[in-house]
Amino acid sequence: MSMTSGTASIDRLKDLLPQLLAPSAVTGELFLHIELTADLTVGYPMRLVEEVQTVSMNSIIPIPNMQEQILGLVQSKGYIFWLVDLAHLLGLPPLHSRRRQYEMIMTNLDSSSLNKTLSTTATDQHYLGFAAKKIRGTFRVNPDRISPVKSGFHSELSSCIFGIFDDNGKTIPLINV
Repeated sequence: MSMTSGTASIDRLKDLLPQLLAPSAVTGELFLHIELTADLTVGYPMRLVEEVQTVSMNSIIPIPNMQEQILGLVQSKGYIFWLVDLAHLLGLPPLHSRRRQYEMIMTNLDSSSLNKTLSTTATDQHYLGFAAKKIRGTFRVNPDRISPVKSGFHSELSSCIFGIFDDNGKTIPLINV
């Protein structure tokens, strides 16, 4: 590589760097893309998500005589909270019980519509974990691209779907549990 081509590369980099570092306008609400079953993925608002992590079965403390949807107690960020099988909670087949680990969505109840009756102080935090088959990443949706739910669309999910999003021909229900 000659000195002039190295200088040209540096000059080109100096031209491109401000463009790369310039803030760009990002629109639409951010959703977590969650796979509940092999045939169904849903979007869950990221504004409700505190953290996403993989949880091993060994770190889940099962509690006897609980509903089937409740997998047990888990600890994260210094808090202990319930871990719930999200698919089973929504009326879908439960996660396989012999899994070695789950993808967990840690939801801050204080910032969600799940429980507005909690009396909290500035230091109180209330969490709930949702176990899912797989987290597929995130996606953004502009409000004008959210369609109303059609009658009969995934009737088992009807109580928690607030809209649907068409992603290149694939319909993704948007949920708020």
